This record gives sequence, C-alpha cells and structure tokens, in this order.
Amino acid sequence: MKVFVGGDVANASQASGKIIGAGLENVVQAADVSILNLEGPIDGAGHKEPKVGRHIHNYRATVRGLHEQGVDLFLLANNHIMDFGSPGLEATIAEIEKSGARYMGAGPHASRTAPTLILSVGEIKLGLLNVCEAQFGATCSNEANARAGYAWINDPLIESWMHELREQADFVIVLPHAGLENVPIPQRYWRDTYRWFCDIGADAVVGAHPHVAQGFERYRNAVIFYSVGNFYFDNAQGLGDPESGFSVLLDFEPGRPIEFELVHHRRSGNLVEVAPESDHVDVESLCRMLGAEYAQIHDHVTREKFPLLRRMLLTGVGHFPNDPDIGRSLRRRIKGLLRRPVDRRDMLLLHALRNETWRKLGEEYAKLEARTYRE
Repeated sequence: MKVFVGGDVANASQASGKIIGAGLENVVQAADVSILNLEGPIDGAGHKEPKVGRHIHNYRATVRGLHEQGVDLFLLANNHIMDFGSPGLEATIAEIEKSGARYMGAGPHASRTAPTLILSVGEIKLGLLNVCEAQFGATCSNEANARAGYAWINDPLIESWMHELREQADFVIVLPHAGLENVPIPQRYWRDTYRWFCDIGADAVVGAHPHVAQGFERYRNAVIFYSVGNFYFDNAQGLGDPESGFSVLLDFEPGRPIEFELVHHRRSGNLVEVAPESDHVDVESLCRMLGAEYAQIHDHVTREKFPLLRRMLLTGVGHFPNDPDIGRSLRRRIKGLLRRPVDRRDMLLLHALRNETWRKLGEEYAKLEARTYRE
C-alpha cells in the first residue's frame, strides 16, 4: 500500500480548484491513498467567527478539483476549519461527500468529530487518526454540550482510539496539526508527543501546521515527519515559505519496516509542481537539527518566540496591544473596537493560556530563565 500525505491547502485564488500540476498529479493519482489537509472551509457558507488570527477559506471547487486530481481523503482537524462556524464546516463536509472523497477529523458536534478512519487496499487495512492542538473550534469527547468542531490532540480518549486502530488495522498513521509556526524544529513538547504516539501504536506520524518543513526521524520501529510544510497556501503572508515544501509517499508492506520517499514540490503561480532538485528543501540539514544540537537550537527558538507570547499576555491583561510600534498598537486597538463584538483582549489571553504550543513555550522560557539565575 502506497500512501501520499501532503500538507496544508488554502486556495483562495484558483477558481477551478485544480491546483496540482501534471507531474505531481501523476504521483498523487498513482498512490493507493492520497491525503491533504484542507486548511479552512469552503467559501459561501457561514460568517466570520470571533477568534484570534486570520480567517481562511477555500474556493468551493477546491474539493471537487483536488478529488478529480487524485486526492482521496481530506483532513479537517485544523485550526481554521471552524473559521466560519458550523455552517462553514457543514457545507464543507457536504461538498466532500458530494465529490465522492472522504474526510475525517471534524464533525457537526463533539461526539461526531470522526478522529479515526480505517481504509482498506487489497488485504491491507490502514488506520488513521487526525487531531489538532487546542485553538478555536477544538472539541473534547467528554464535553457536556455537543457542538461542531475538530478533534483535540489531547482528548482523554486518544489512547483508546489508538488501541482500537491497532486492533483493527495492519498499520496506523497519526496526522497531527500542531506546533510553532515558522521554525525549523519541533518544540520539545510536540516531539515528545509524537514519539508517544509511536509508543502507543503509530507506525508513522506526519505533522502539519508550522507552514515550513521540519526534519524527520526514525523512532523505534516508526517514522516521524514533524512538519511537511505547506502544500498550497495562497493566504500565507507571514507564514513561512508558501512556495516550497515536500510531501511523503509512504510504502506499507506487512513484515518489513516502513519505506518512504520525499516528494519535493514548489508552487509556481496557481499550481503545485514537482520541484527541480535545485529547489528541494534541505531536509538533511533539518534532520541534523534533531540531533546533538537540538537542545541548543530549541533554546534559541524559545527565546526568539517568547516576545510574541509576552505580547499576547500583556495585551490580554492591559488596555492596549503591547507592541513596540505605538502607532500600530493604536491602530489595532481601534480596529478591535470597531470590528470585534467581543473583547479581543480576553480572546488573546484565553488563547495564550489554552493553546498547548504557547503554554509550553512559556514553560520552556521559564526554565531557561531559572537556569540563567542559577548560573
């Protein structure tokens, strides 16, 4: 069984929905199963929900176009799928079902977020788990009030879901959506989490969300790709390199270790094409960062990113956005007052406290500072 797994798709510029160039389309169609993350709902349904960060949607034709080009399964457990509320999610699910493709990771209420799926190709059964970090739209299986949303990466039932997949499937892939954006390594927390997925039964973990590629490693008998970067992202201002990335072609065969190859691609205009070797992501360098120098690089990333968290926290408890640029602070505050029906300060504070990525960043920074004081 050959499984193609790519990264995030946000298509707001290609009305036909067909965003894969001919050479890459051959690769996608040749795989037994091809999977992409649909970063945001289709357009035309719902209204912008109050949240931290931008709102993202895909052209309605994206689902049909990608399925015609060979994509079999859309991942919906991501931090933008609920940007336009329940109507946006429900319209997206309806469009996927209409196209003949499948989906997983989100649903119309918490008990139907569909975090797991089993696919069969010949005699091989493949188990899949799709989950996302805690941002707007995350749901938990034990919530009292049913609501639409996506499956949470720290749901209490994770181990139970993994156990069921292991019992029913020959191989298991976990497809998480989490982490710091625009950094070349995974946070220690997510690296430990992805390894834990392997400890409880995953044969492969293929991550997304950071918007840039990160390295991979073999862990025990499994393989972990921490981030494959963007697949197609035309709403990516400030989000890494929207042009270059790679997908993974996993090869599963009973009785032998998982084999794989990287499919390097690059966006050219409104199409994702197979990248020439000169445009390949330097994966070897990214993998080396996971080695002996990982702790040092992690410390550097923590110190570099902490000011963003500090700004969110200070904005959340203060009267004005805490930005070194006073003019920008005032403009943001005025826009917030004019456009936001809820208090943006509270939203920023709650986001920083709830989201695992930001919370763990604060904890890591506190450890660094404590170490500095001791020295």
